Amino acid sequence: MAKVRKPAVAGSFYPADKGKLKEMMKSMFDNADYLGIEDIKGVIAPHAGYFYSGNTAAKAYKQLKKNDYNTVVVIGPSHHTLFDGFSVGDFDYFETPLGKLPVDKDFVVAMKDFAKYDITFDIPHMQEHSVEVQLPYLQYILRNDFKIVPIIMGRQVQENIYNLAMNLFEVGKDRNVLIVSSSDLYHGYDYEECVRLDKEFTDLLLTMETDRISRYVEDKEFSQTPVACGAGPILSNMITCKMSGYNTIKLMDLTNSVDATKQNTGGYVVGYSSFVIFR
Repeated sequence: MAKVRKPAVAGSFYPADKGKLKEMMKSMFDNADYLGIEDIKGVIAPHAGYFYSGNTAAKAYKQLKKNDYNTVVVIGPSHHTLFDGFSVGDFDYFETPLGKLPVDKDFVVAMKDFAKYDITFDIPHMQEHSVEVQLPYLQYILRNDFKIVPIIMGRQVQENIYNLAMNLFEVGKDRNVLIVSSSDLYHGYDYEECVRLDKEFTDLLLTMETDRISRYVEDKEFSQTPVACGAGPILSNMITCKMSGYNTIKLMDLTNSVDATKQNTGGYVVGYSSFVIFR
């Protein structure tokens, strides 16, 4: 019997009803401009509830409307499970209200040859939202049938970032693959700090200089300054794209929960951005 990973945050992060979800998707994508970028290898998108970050994510995903992929790798950070390395789980399908997405088992088997540890354990996936929330966007915008490789990254240290990037490059170099990184930005209570740090970080991402980005993230973590919860997935994506000859990146949107929801500036604030990587 097929092993299905059921949705964990349908009804909270996004509508659990198929009709309502499709209606929300249509609204978000109708509000996003298509820029005619055709050869896209990477996407960076936020993973908050759609009410907060859905419009930001849709602005990047809208650029995929004329792109076809056989496999979509989705990399998200772990919010619930502390572990080293990364996990793809041992599922046959990931389910959302829009249907079931098959896992690319051939890709996963090939990844095992490059991994230094067991990558098929399920626990990091069970309650994790960072990969799940990206899937309905892909189901809505991509025209062809595709398979997914769902990756939850544990410790976001350089060794794991580069190990995953090399793994994805080696396994994916002869395949038609899109890589999606799932990450929000600033988390905290200072709106002005959020605006300043998110602009600083996204400006740095636009350089595609992964060593500089990595040092910046490490320095901020050392000073306990929030930057991005998915910096590791972002860096693995960028490194893989650059090795594959995709060196151009475009910022599609930069906002935060206060601006997106017209809240006051005195409470908790989370930053959101979206990008596409292409050539």
